[in-house]
Amino acid sequence: MAYQYNGESENDRGLTRTSDLSSVNDWYKSWENQNLEKEEDLSNFAYQPLAPAQQYITIRFQVHYQTYVGQCLKIGGSHAAVGQWDVYRAVPMTWTEGNIWVAEVDFPAGAVVFYKYLLEEGDSLKWQQGANHVLALPTEDHHVPNRVYEASDMWNGQPTASSSAWQELLVRRIEESDTQRKEAEQEAVQSRRMAQAALSELIAAREDAAAAWSLLQEKGWLPEPSDDNRDIDW
Repeated sequence: MAYQYNGESENDRGLTRTSDLSSVNDWYKSWENQNLEKEEDLSNFAYQPLAPAQQYITIRFQVHYQTYVGQCLKIGGSHAAVGQWDVYRAVPMTWTEGNIWVAEVDFPAGAVVFYKYLLEEGDSLKWQQGANHVLALPTEDHHVPNRVYEASDMWNGQPTASSSAWQELLVRRIEESDTQRKEAEQEAVQSRRMAQAALSELIAAREDAAAAWSLLQEKGWLPEPSDDNRDIDW
């Protein structure tokens, strides 16, 4: 009778009969041949394609402001990443040399974000004066991977080279969107015209076919209709 070594030492001489493994083989075959009839069971084995990951863009905000002991700056704005204008969810900024306050925030590519800075002192939070700043982030097609974009602002709200560049980008985005909208409208008009022309041709072809059929009937070149097609209406 055949034996199989079970991996123990020679002194133990642990030998197992191969006939004793038949129960294991039977269990494996029964598991292999079982039917997965329930929908929930099948769903566990179904292939689930992964959606493309959303690309994010890192913005490095910086603003010059000389603070005193007990004061710090935060940044808040329209996007959830900067609190959606909730002062208690605003993003804290870090002081750096030269009284430059800095914060890095990730936004989805293509987002348009309005934001302002806040001065925190104790329990008091005060918004920066002036109009909101705006960011028109690059789309995924125009984003440079791993690049950190800078948004440098003045506390008094005066425009900077950085803020002007972001505003110009927003204007271009608006112009591009307007151009795309007009092109889509023109394509829709052209599609309607083509559909109307195709319908007119179809109606004309049907009228020509009916006229030809009537002419053939008048000439007597068609057999008398049988009972099966006597009720056909042309």
